Amino acid sequence: MAKPRRNLRLFVGIYPSEPVATRLSEVAATIAPLVDGRCTREEQLHITAMFLGDTPTAGLDDVIESVNRSVSGLHSFTLQIERLIALPEVRAARLVAAETNLPGPLGELHDRLVTRLAHGGRSGRPFRPHLTLVRLRRPAAVDESALQGLLPEEPLTWHVETIHLMRSTLSHAGAQHHEVDAIRLGRSGHRR
Repeated sequence: MAKPRRNLRLFVGIYPSEPVATRLSEVAATIAPLVDGRCTREEQLHITAMFLGDTPTAGLDDVIESVNRSVSGLHSFTLQIERLIALPEVRAARLVAAETNLPGPLGELHDRLVTRLAHGGRSGRPFRPHLTLVRLRRPAAVDESALQGLLPEEPLTWHVETIHLMRSTLSHAGAQHHEVDAIRLGRSGHRR
């Protein structure tokens, strides 16, 4: 693959299974008119394990190696949507997201990525795994308790076996995600 000449906007992502992505897109379509928002496209629903931001093309091989080393030895894990949240918490909301549980391997992955790739080795805030469903057109107050009834009754879960290093390209049509690398996790002894 020929490398672009300019900086790459990179993130480490975890994508839901197709059935979960479809159900979350349906939930997002219900939420969007309630909060005057715009839905995330179904194929772009993901958890950001770490946002790397602008990375010089010349450093891409080092980033790929660091992400692979961060994933090394970690087992696959199961994620479950726990609730809908509005972020940020301390000011008017800019987005509505589906928050998941935080299994040990995901927390460990985030910590390893921060240690290896964050400037100063710290992320600055606690890790809250979530998938952005809707971005508000204007910041506003959102009643989270009213959102909870919009989740389906059956639990939305999926098993994560692959971590993705992604490049995001911004355009007038929105962000486009392109896979740079896919790293398989080891198999865990059980699935929950």
